[in-house]
Amino acid sequence: MAQGGITQASWRGRTVWDYNFDAITGVSYLIDISRPVGSRICELRWQGEPLDDDQPFALAMNHYRLNGGGGFPHVREAPVLWDSQLEIRQLLIDAVTARGVIDPADFFVHNWDLVTGR
Repeated sequence: MAQGGITQASWRGRTVWDYNFDAITGVSYLIDISRPVGSRICELRWQGEPLDDDQPFALAMNHYRLNGGGGFPHVREAPVLWDSQLEIRQLLIDAVTARGVIDPADFFVHNWDLVTGR
């Protein structure tokens, strides 16, 4: 459902806003929607190799998510390795301005799929 340019979905009577549908670039993975919440990411790989559950990994994220926004309070407790204080929106504007064109190939990599029964 779209209202005022914002996309939302409903799950169990609660609104789930589009900014809470995260995707991670730089790794590949499957989201198995038949698995229980907290166990749905499978076949997580980096540079084609499987990642161990206890392997440390650094993620870049916006301040909303870093502060636990969207119902992820455990992220707020993770160590911060670097904080640029730059908004992702502005970084995207700067990248497009520098290139002069928007080429989807520069911004999109098909690295995840929704599946069932994995």
